[in-house]
Amino acid sequence: MQHCKWNPVTAGLSIGLAGALLVLGSYRSAAEATVQPVTIADAIGASSRQRVEGQRVSQANVLVEYIEPSWANRNRPGGRRDGGASRSGPCAPATGQPNLTALVPITLQRAESEGTQFDEGTQFDTDLNSSLSTYTSVLTSTTEAQPVLWFYFPYEQSELFTLELILQDEDGNTLAQTNFVPTEQGPGIVQISVSSTVSLVEGERYQWYLYAHCSANKPDEPPVGTQGWIERVSPPAALEPLLPGASERQRAALYAANGIWQDALAIVAKRYREHPQDPEARADWVSLLSSIDFAPDTLSAIVEAPWLEVVTPNAIAPEP
Repeated sequence: MQHCKWNPVTAGLSIGLAGALLVLGSYRSAAEATVQPVTIADAIGASSRQRVEGQRVSQANVLVEYIEPSWANRNRPGGRRDGGASRSGPCAPATGQPNLTALVPITLQRAESEGTQFDEGTQFDTDLNSSLSTYTSVLTSTTEAQPVLWFYFPYEQSELFTLELILQDEDGNTLAQTNFVPTEQGPGIVQISVSSTVSLVEGERYQWYLYAHCSANKPDEPPVGTQGWIERVSPPAALEPLLPGASERQRAALYAANGIWQDALAIVAKRYREHPQDPEARADWVSLLSSIDFAPDTLSAIVEAPWLEVVTPNAIAPEP
Protein backbone atom coordinates (compact mmCIF):
# COMPACT_ATOMS: atom_id res chain seq x y z
CA MET A 1 0.00 0.00 0.00
CA GLN A 2 1.49 3.32 -1.03
CA HIS A 3 1.59 6.02 1.64
CA CYS A 4 1.11 9.31 -0.16
CA LYS A 5 2.39 12.61 1.20
CA TRP A 6 -0.20 15.37 1.54
CA ASN A 7 0.84 18.76 0.22
CA PRO A 8 -0.67 21.57 2.37
CA VAL A 9 -0.03 24.22 -0.30
CA THR A 10 -2.14 22.51 -2.96
CA ALA A 11 -4.72 20.83 -0.72
CA GLY A 12 -5.72 24.08 0.96
CA LEU A 13 -5.84 24.39 4.71
CA SER A 14 -8.28 26.53 6.63
CA ILE A 15 -8.34 30.31 6.20
CA GLY A 16 -6.41 30.61 9.46
CA LEU A 17 -3.40 28.92 7.82
CA ALA A 18 -3.38 30.94 4.62
CA GLY A 19 -0.94 33.57 5.84
CA ALA A 20 1.55 31.03 7.12
CA LEU A 21 1.43 29.07 3.90
CA LEU A 22 2.09 32.21 1.85
CA VAL A 23 5.12 32.93 4.00
CA LEU A 24 6.22 29.32 3.67
CA GLY A 25 6.00 29.60 -0.10
CA SER A 26 8.18 32.70 -0.07
CA TYR A 27 10.87 30.84 1.88
CA ARG A 28 10.74 28.00 -0.63
CA SER A 29 11.36 30.43 -3.49
CA ALA A 30 14.08 32.28 -1.61
CA ALA A 31 15.87 29.09 -0.65
CA GLU A 32 15.87 27.86 -4.23
CA ALA A 33 17.33 31.16 -5.46
CA THR A 34 20.10 31.45 -2.84
CA VAL A 35 23.63 31.66 -4.18
CA GLN A 36 26.34 29.32 -2.91
CA PRO A 37 24.19 27.15 -0.63
CA VAL A 38 25.50 24.60 1.84
CA THR A 39 23.84 21.41 0.69
CA ILE A 40 22.30 18.98 3.12
CA ALA A 41 23.45 16.21 0.79
CA ASP A 42 27.06 17.21 1.44
CA ALA A 43 26.38 17.18 5.15
CA ILE A 44 25.09 13.61 5.32
CA GLY A 45 27.32 11.90 2.75
CA ALA A 46 27.02 10.50 -0.75
CA SER A 47 25.14 7.38 0.36
CA SER A 48 22.09 9.50 1.30
CA ARG A 49 22.19 12.06 -1.52
CA GLN A 50 19.22 10.64 -3.38
CA ARG A 51 16.75 11.04 -0.51
CA VAL A 52 17.56 14.72 0.03
CA GLU A 53 18.13 15.74 -3.57
CA GLY A 54 17.20 19.37 -4.13
CA GLN A 55 16.92 20.31 -0.45
CA ARG A 56 19.44 22.91 0.68
CA VAL A 57 20.42 24.91 3.71
CA SER A 58 21.99 28.32 3.12
CA GLN A 59 23.14 31.10 5.37
CA ALA A 60 20.07 33.19 4.50
CA ASN A 61 17.07 30.91 3.99
CA VAL A 62 16.03 27.55 5.38
CA LEU A 63 13.15 25.20 4.60
CA VAL A 64 12.34 22.91 7.52
CA GLU A 65 10.90 19.61 6.29
CA TYR A 66 11.14 16.12 7.74
CA ILE A 67 12.68 13.34 5.66
CA GLU A 68 12.11 9.78 6.82
CA PRO A 69 15.39 8.03 7.69
CA SER A 70 16.32 4.48 6.81
CA TRP A 71 16.50 2.26 9.90
CA ALA A 72 19.31 -0.13 8.89
CA ASN A 73 16.88 -2.85 7.75
CA ARG A 74 15.66 -3.42 11.29
CA ASN A 75 12.01 -4.30 11.79
CA ARG A 76 9.99 -1.22 12.58
CA PRO A 77 7.95 -1.42 15.81
CA GLY A 78 4.23 -0.65 15.80
CA GLY A 79 2.32 2.09 17.58
CA ARG A 80 -0.49 4.59 17.18
CA ARG A 81 -0.39 8.36 16.81
CA ASP A 82 -4.13 8.88 17.30
CA GLY A 83 -5.66 8.39 20.72
CA GLY A 84 -8.64 6.44 19.45
CA ALA A 85 -12.32 7.00 18.93
CA SER A 86 -14.07 10.01 20.46
CA ARG A 87 -16.23 9.51 23.49
CA SER A 88 -19.42 11.21 24.55
CA GLY A 89 -19.86 13.38 27.61
CA PRO A 90 -17.17 15.32 29.50
CA CYS A 91 -14.39 12.92 28.44
CA ALA A 92 -14.90 13.60 24.73
CA PRO A 93 -12.69 15.94 22.68
CA ALA A 94 -14.04 19.44 22.15
CA THR A 95 -16.55 19.72 19.32
CA GLY A 96 -14.87 19.45 15.93
CA GLN A 97 -11.46 18.64 17.39
CA PRO A 98 -9.32 15.58 16.55
CA ASN A 99 -8.52 12.98 19.18
CA LEU A 100 -5.54 12.97 21.52
CA THR A 101 -2.62 13.01 19.06
CA ALA A 102 1.13 12.56 19.36
CA LEU A 103 3.16 15.02 17.28
CA VAL A 104 5.20 12.34 15.54
CA PRO A 105 5.54 10.98 11.99
CA ILE A 106 4.02 7.61 11.13
CA THR A 107 5.06 5.02 8.56
CA LEU A 108 2.88 2.34 7.02
CA GLN A 109 4.84 -0.91 7.19
CA ARG A 110 4.22 -4.38 5.79
CA ALA A 111 4.33 -7.23 8.31
CA GLU A 112 6.91 -9.42 6.58
CA SER A 113 8.41 -11.44 9.41
CA GLU A 114 7.60 -12.97 12.76
CA GLY A 115 10.22 -10.73 14.36
CA THR A 116 8.21 -7.55 13.85
CA GLN A 117 7.29 -5.97 17.19
CA PHE A 118 3.58 -5.34 17.64
CA ASP A 119 2.12 -3.55 20.62
CA GLU A 120 -1.30 -3.43 22.18
CA GLY A 121 -3.28 -0.90 20.16
CA THR A 122 -1.14 -1.19 17.01
CA GLN A 123 -3.26 -0.15 14.04
CA PHE A 124 -3.52 -2.66 11.18
CA ASP A 125 -4.82 -2.23 7.63
CA THR A 126 -5.62 -4.61 4.82
CA ASP A 127 -3.22 -4.46 1.88
CA LEU A 128 -5.37 -5.02 -1.22
CA ASN A 129 -2.32 -5.92 -3.29
CA SER A 130 -1.03 -8.58 -0.93
CA SER A 131 -2.18 -11.24 1.47
CA LEU A 132 0.13 -9.70 4.07
CA SER A 133 -1.16 -7.14 6.54
CA THR A 134 0.25 -3.67 7.00
CA TYR A 135 0.59 -1.79 10.24
CA THR A 136 1.31 1.71 11.48
CA SER A 137 4.82 2.22 12.83
CA VAL A 138 5.65 5.09 15.19
CA LEU A 139 9.41 5.45 15.61
CA THR A 140 11.32 8.71 16.04
CA SER A 141 14.91 9.56 16.86
CA THR A 142 16.67 12.07 19.10
CA THR A 143 20.21 13.00 20.07
CA GLU A 144 19.09 13.93 23.60
CA ALA A 145 19.34 11.74 26.70
CA GLN A 146 16.10 13.22 28.04
CA PRO A 147 14.03 14.42 25.08
CA VAL A 148 10.73 16.25 25.12
CA LEU A 149 7.60 14.63 23.67
CA TRP A 150 4.76 16.72 22.25
CA PHE A 151 1.04 16.01 22.10
CA TYR A 152 -2.21 17.64 21.01
CA PHE A 153 -4.61 17.70 23.98
CA PRO A 154 -8.18 18.07 22.59
CA TYR A 155 -10.20 18.39 25.80
CA GLU A 156 -11.95 21.51 27.08
CA GLN A 157 -12.56 20.38 30.65
CA SER A 158 -8.87 19.98 31.40
CA GLU A 159 -9.40 19.71 35.17
CA LEU A 160 -10.99 16.28 34.61
CA PHE A 161 -7.83 14.83 33.08
CA THR A 162 -4.58 13.37 34.31
CA LEU A 163 -1.90 12.56 31.74
CA GLU A 164 0.30 9.56 32.41
CA LEU A 165 3.61 9.05 30.57
CA ILE A 166 5.19 5.60 30.77
CA LEU A 167 8.64 4.80 29.37
CA GLN A 168 9.82 1.21 28.88
CA ASP A 169 12.92 -0.47 27.46
CA GLU A 170 12.80 -2.90 24.54
CA ASP A 171 12.15 -5.81 26.91
CA GLY A 172 9.06 -4.14 28.34
CA ASN A 173 10.61 -3.14 31.65
CA THR A 174 9.11 0.12 32.99
CA LEU A 175 11.83 2.75 33.47
CA ALA A 176 9.62 5.70 34.44
CA GLN A 177 5.93 6.35 35.09
CA THR A 178 4.90 9.96 35.71
CA ASN A 179 1.56 11.75 36.04
CA PHE A 180 0.87 15.28 34.84
CA VAL A 181 -2.14 17.56 35.09
CA PRO A 182 -2.98 20.51 32.81
CA THR A 183 -3.12 23.87 34.58
CA GLU A 184 -5.10 25.57 31.80
CA GLN A 185 -8.22 24.80 29.82
CA GLY A 186 -7.71 23.07 26.47
CA PRO A 187 -7.61 22.22 23.70
CA GLY A 188 -3.92 22.90 23.15
CA ILE A 189 -0.38 21.61 22.75
CA VAL A 190 1.41 20.04 25.72
CA GLN A 191 5.09 19.18 26.04
CA ILE A 192 6.20 16.43 28.41
CA SER A 193 9.85 15.67 29.15
CA VAL A 194 11.18 12.18 29.67
CA SER A 195 11.85 11.69 33.39
CA SER A 196 15.15 13.08 34.65
CA THR A 197 15.73 9.70 36.33
CA VAL A 198 16.17 8.09 32.91
CA SER A 199 19.00 8.67 30.43
CA LEU A 200 18.45 7.24 26.96
CA VAL A 201 21.38 5.22 25.62
CA GLU A 202 22.52 5.68 22.03
CA GLY A 203 21.49 2.84 19.74
CA GLU A 204 18.69 1.59 21.99
CA ARG A 205 14.95 1.92 21.46
CA TYR A 206 12.43 2.84 24.11
CA GLN A 207 8.66 2.58 24.09
CA TRP A 208 6.48 5.37 25.42
CA TYR A 209 2.79 5.46 26.28
CA LEU A 210 0.75 8.61 26.89
CA TYR A 211 -2.61 7.99 28.56
CA ALA A 212 -5.36 10.53 29.25
CA HIS A 213 -7.32 9.47 32.35
CA CYS A 214 -10.68 11.20 32.77
CA SER A 215 -12.00 11.37 36.34
CA ALA A 216 -15.58 11.33 35.02
CA ASN A 217 -15.10 7.85 33.58
CA LYS A 218 -16.60 4.77 35.14
CA PRO A 219 -14.00 2.77 37.10
CA ASP A 220 -13.80 0.05 34.46
CA GLU A 221 -13.57 2.41 31.47
CA PRO A 222 -10.06 2.44 29.97
CA PRO A 223 -8.14 5.66 29.33
CA VAL A 224 -7.46 7.10 25.87
CA GLY A 225 -3.86 6.61 24.81
CA THR A 226 -1.20 6.97 22.15
CA GLN A 227 2.02 4.99 21.94
CA GLY A 228 5.26 4.84 20.01
CA TRP A 229 9.00 4.26 20.11
CA ILE A 230 12.00 6.55 20.33
CA GLU A 231 15.66 5.83 19.64
CA ARG A 232 18.64 7.89 20.69
CA VAL A 233 21.14 8.38 17.86
CA SER A 234 24.28 10.38 17.20
CA PRO A 235 24.24 12.92 14.34
CA PRO A 236 25.87 11.74 11.08
CA ALA A 237 29.59 12.42 11.26
CA ALA A 238 29.54 14.83 8.32
CA LEU A 239 26.76 16.82 9.99
CA GLU A 240 28.50 17.44 13.32
CA PRO A 241 30.86 20.24 12.15
CA LEU A 242 27.91 22.18 10.65
CA LEU A 243 25.76 22.26 13.79
CA PRO A 244 27.85 24.52 16.11
CA GLY A 245 27.97 27.41 13.62
CA ALA A 246 24.42 27.03 12.34
CA SER A 247 21.51 29.24 13.34
CA GLU A 248 18.53 27.73 15.14
CA ARG A 249 16.59 27.47 11.88
CA GLN A 250 19.52 25.85 10.08
CA ARG A 251 19.96 23.31 12.88
CA ALA A 252 16.25 22.49 12.76
CA ALA A 253 16.41 22.01 8.98
CA LEU A 254 19.51 19.80 9.24
CA TYR A 255 17.98 17.64 11.96
CA ALA A 256 14.70 17.33 10.04
CA ALA A 257 16.40 16.44 6.73
CA ASN A 258 18.38 13.75 8.53
CA GLY A 259 15.29 12.20 10.12
CA ILE A 260 16.06 13.36 13.68
CA TRP A 261 12.47 14.37 14.35
CA GLN A 262 12.46 15.12 18.08
CA ASP A 263 15.36 17.60 17.92
CA ALA A 264 13.93 19.42 14.91
CA LEU A 265 10.49 19.68 16.53
CA ALA A 266 11.94 20.93 19.83
CA ILE A 267 13.72 23.83 18.08
CA VAL A 268 10.79 24.79 15.84
CA ALA A 269 8.20 24.52 18.63
CA LYS A 270 10.29 26.59 21.02
CA ARG A 271 10.78 29.38 18.47
CA TYR A 272 7.10 29.50 17.57
CA ARG A 273 5.97 29.40 21.19
CA GLU A 274 8.28 32.27 22.13
CA HIS A 275 7.55 34.31 18.99
CA PRO A 276 4.00 33.46 17.84
CA GLN A 277 3.71 36.66 15.79
CA ASP A 278 6.93 36.00 13.87
CA PRO A 279 5.92 34.89 10.34
CA GLU A 280 9.21 33.00 9.94
CA ALA A 281 8.67 30.99 13.13
CA ARG A 282 5.07 30.26 12.13
CA ALA A 283 6.09 29.19 8.62
CA ASP A 284 8.61 26.73 10.09
CA TRP A 285 5.94 25.31 12.44
CA VAL A 286 3.53 24.80 9.53
CA SER A 287 6.23 23.41 7.23
CA LEU A 288 7.55 20.83 9.69
CA LEU A 289 4.14 19.58 10.84
CA SER A 290 2.76 19.43 7.31
CA SER A 291 5.68 17.21 6.25
CA ILE A 292 4.49 14.26 8.39
CA ASP A 293 1.14 13.54 6.75
CA PHE A 294 -1.51 14.78 9.15
CA ALA A 295 -5.04 14.92 7.78
CA PRO A 296 -5.98 18.52 6.83
CA ASP A 297 -8.43 19.00 9.71
CA THR A 298 -5.97 17.59 12.24
CA LEU A 299 -3.11 19.72 10.93
CA SER A 300 -5.26 22.85 11.04
CA ALA A 301 -6.26 22.18 14.67
CA ILE A 302 -2.68 21.51 15.77
CA VAL A 303 -1.17 24.52 14.01
CA GLU A 304 -3.75 26.90 15.48
CA ALA A 305 -3.71 25.42 19.00
CA PRO A 306 -2.41 27.42 21.98
CA TRP A 307 0.23 26.09 24.36
CA LEU A 308 -0.87 24.50 27.63
CA GLU A 309 1.18 24.09 30.79
CA VAL A 310 1.27 20.72 32.55
CA VAL A 311 2.78 19.99 35.96
CA THR A 312 3.13 17.00 38.23
CA PRO A 313 0.27 16.80 40.76
CA ASN A 314 2.58 17.44 43.73
CA ALA A 315 3.65 20.73 42.10
CA ILE A 316 0.17 22.22 42.62
CA ALA A 317 -0.10 24.29 45.78
CA PRO A 318 -3.04 23.25 48.00
CA GLU A 319 -5.88 25.72 48.33
CA PRO A 320 -5.94 27.59 51.67
